[in-house]
Amino acid sequence: MEQGQFSVEHVKHIVASVLPEVLERYWKGRERELYQLSMIERIIRVEEELKALRLESNARFEALVREMDFRFEAQMKENNARFEAVLAEQRALRQETNARFEALLAEQRAMREEMNTRFEAQAKEMNARFEAVIKESNGRFEALLAEQRAMREEMNTRFEAQAKDSNTRFEAQAKEVNTRFEALIKEMNARFEAVLAEQRAMREEMNARFEAQAKEYSARFEALLAEQRAMREEMKTMFEAFKMALSTLEKRFNFLQWLIVGGFTFISVLITLINFFKH
Repeated sequence: MEQGQFSVEHVKHIVASVLPEVLERYWKGRERELYQLSMIERIIRVEEELKALRLESNARFEALVREMDFRFEAQMKENNARFEAVLAEQRALRQETNARFEALLAEQRAMREEMNTRFEAQAKEMNARFEAVIKESNGRFEALLAEQRAMREEMNTRFEAQAKDSNTRFEAQAKEVNTRFEALIKEMNARFEAVLAEQRAMREEMNARFEAQAKEYSARFEALLAEQRAMREEMKTMFEAFKMALSTLEKRFNFLQWLIVGGFTFISVLITLINFFKH
């Protein structure tokens, strides 16, 4: 019994001396496991929060991208509408310019036809007047010749007996008649030359007016063409400026997009680090 009792006490003593160390080792291992479990739980929670934050960031980024796409499409539609309006205005302006040019050409043709008609009418009138003057002169000349023949016959009949005296008087009268006839011919030639000079002056004046009007219409047409060229250059410059503005807007949009993505990424990393250091 004493041997058994000694053995039990000895065992108790051994257990009492060994148990605290075993329990201490057990609790240290347990605390390590608990710390590892808490660390795993923290890591799992951090991963879940990162996943939720990533999903939220992706959702926000997709919403932002959709909104930016919608705004960009609206801006593109508005720019296309403005460009179409500018093109329609340019087409209308071109059509109006063509219509004005056609009207100007029609007016010039009508004026040219009217001038030709007036010139032909005036030429016909001048020819008619000239023919009437010639006919009148021929009639007067024929009447004068008939009167002279009658006078000669009458003088020959009356003064055959008085030959010498009649011849002298007749020669004097013949000289006077010849002088009058020559004076009449000179007067008719002078009138005819005056009519021809007036007609030539009128033709020169009409030609000068027509050339001046042609030069004026040519100058107006050149000014209209220069104005149209300037308008085309201005539209081309505006279109180039519009393209450059679109390119600048696209570069700014790309920079803003990358800036937003970088900002969201930086904020996500910062929130993750803050949550991690809090736990």
